[in-house]
Amino acid sequence: MERPTTNYPTEGVIKAPATYPPVLESVEILGYVTDRNGIGYSRDIGRSSTFAGRCYYVFGDTFCKDKDGDFVGLQSNTAAIVKSPAEPLNSEYLSIQKDGLVDALIPLIGEEHRFYKDPRFWKDPEWRVTLWPFGGIVETSPGLGWIWYEKGMEHLNDGNMPRGVGVARVHVDLASGKLHALRTETLLFGVDEPRVGGFSSVLHEEHIYLWGHHGKDVVLARVPKDSPWQRDKYSFWDGEGYVPWWQAAVPVVKDVQHGAIIKSSLFGKDRPWVFIGCTKWLDSMVMIGAAASLEGPWELIPLFKATGIDYPQLKMYCMYPHQWAFAEEDGELMVTWSEEWPGNVVAAKLKFQQGDNPTYWKRVSINEAPHKTRYDLMKKHAAAIAAYSGVNISPEGRWIAPGFAPPEGVMPLHLRIEGSDLESVIEGETLVKAQMDRDLQISIPPQIQIAQMAQYLASIFGTEQDKVNCSFYYKIGACRHGDRCSRKHVKPSYSQTILLPNLYQNPAYDPKTKMNASQLQNHFDAFYEDFWCEMCKYGEIEEVVVCDNNNDHLIGNVYARFKYEDSAQTACDALNSRWYAARPIYCELSPVTDFREACCRLNSGEGCVRGGFCNFIHRKEPSPELDRELELGTKKWLRARGHDEKSMSRSPSPEPTRKRY
Repeated sequence: MERPTTNYPTEGVIKAPATYPPVLESVEILGYVTDRNGIGYSRDIGRSSTFAGRCYYVFGDTFCKDKDGDFVGLQSNTAAIVKSPAEPLNSEYLSIQKDGLVDALIPLIGEEHRFYKDPRFWKDPEWRVTLWPFGGIVETSPGLGWIWYEKGMEHLNDGNMPRGVGVARVHVDLASGKLHALRTETLLFGVDEPRVGGFSSVLHEEHIYLWGHHGKDVVLARVPKDSPWQRDKYSFWDGEGYVPWWQAAVPVVKDVQHGAIIKSSLFGKDRPWVFIGCTKWLDSMVMIGAAASLEGPWELIPLFKATGIDYPQLKMYCMYPHQWAFAEEDGELMVTWSEEWPGNVVAAKLKFQQGDNPTYWKRVSINEAPHKTRYDLMKKHAAAIAAYSGVNISPEGRWIAPGFAPPEGVMPLHLRIEGSDLESVIEGETLVKAQMDRDLQISIPPQIQIAQMAQYLASIFGTEQDKVNCSFYYKIGACRHGDRCSRKHVKPSYSQTILLPNLYQNPAYDPKTKMNASQLQNHFDAFYEDFWCEMCKYGEIEEVVVCDNNNDHLIGNVYARFKYEDSAQTACDALNSRWYAARPIYCELSPVTDFREACCRLNSGEGCVRGGFCNFIHRKEPSPELDRELELGTKKWLRARGHDEKSMSRSPSPEPTRKRY
């Protein structure tokens, strides 16, 4: 059988990664990170992040100046956009006041203004509030993300006194490129707890991993990417696994002050995680390390000693890598560090020595491999192949498709292999690489009718027979296993329904509540009316469902089903940058369109024996009077705007037959 046509190249060359331990071939000082307006700001940190397809620098203390170079105020954090990655040292502030003061990315709010009402002048010259974002921005969905910051009170004579770590929701104005951050006064971690997120942060699969100082060392925590503002969702690395109590956290990196942990191909696939930073000794030494996993172990190696440009005699700190600036496959990486005041952020281009043997690869048929290799590969990837194609396969490589007769012979599976000597790899007993998602291409024999197979796969999609997609997530929009589920949670790209997880805070589940049944119903009615009216701003509402469950994945979940998909998308985009009851809103499109399948059928009349721990939705109903009032009010509102079904009809209404007096 001929090979199937694919969109992948059939052969190529992969440059060898940089050697490890690393060897520096050169360090080229590029200059200061400057602003396009030509004003020479004195600032530090200078950590960068890619966000909504753009590159941004996040700075710490920024001494703002006007166009004449006169000092106008101090901000503890600012953000600037890099308009062209080809010019990595040129950034631009997008929000500057008329007098030259740069707007802060993470703003002061509430009681903080009591100490620092006007950023130009300290109310009390002895103190100021600091919000330092050392950890960088994590993007969890396009244009939306989070930034952790260390809050402190800085005394002019005694230095900074930490208050804890908070988190802010970040979103971008796609038209202007300006970043906005929303936060509350409540901190995630107190002064005596680990400052996770205050050192470094990275998104990996379904979790955000956060490093932070606890005492002299750095510990590691993680949180699901959809709930970083929930303190009880954080878990901590104890050396063997992740546990919910921070007291069990063990150090993962020692004797460092600043730095970043990134996922990188610089040192090859065996060491995908790379650390760049500086020691706590203020010796200006750039440290580097690489590890196979996020948790380490991390053995840091001195790389070179950083120097300043205009202030070479000062100490250097805040050392960070910037992957977007140069090509890692060429062994190149940009690193920045900060000079002590009154200095700025210095950038340098590092060139690492690469290995001598590049990797040649070619896509070949499994039939070209030896029998033992073929057998081992089929056995190893049997489950993945079945999930990928919808067709089961035996360890011998034969088709076992429900409803179809297996063809004769071994299926012609195509894969990509790589090695320094291609012929020896093909003739040998080992295949260096065989990845399912990217490198295994299944060629369906002509004996199997593709149309019948597609029809069969469509018929079992989202059911218990579907071994790939989670049926609970498809029916309910939530799964009790969360990101640990063995099946896929496919989020829709368009839907009529939006889901706002954990939005409704039911006082009935508060052990301290003293509300009776009538007061609880009034509390819910007030929330239901508020939510319904707010959703009407985005389009015509057909249904609102609030979960009365008490299990983790359903508690407080609120669904809103619109008549049109465009309305749901508009609502989802708008709500992700809003807050409700002093908590940030997280909104997503939900696959649920029929709540008859999502709701528990035994719940009517309190018949479900599982109560609030049922895995199907227990729908909390508003009072009948409110439900009727909202329905009539919505119809009247639509009729007044000509959007009701009657006014949208093409045919004219019949003349009334009853006389009016």
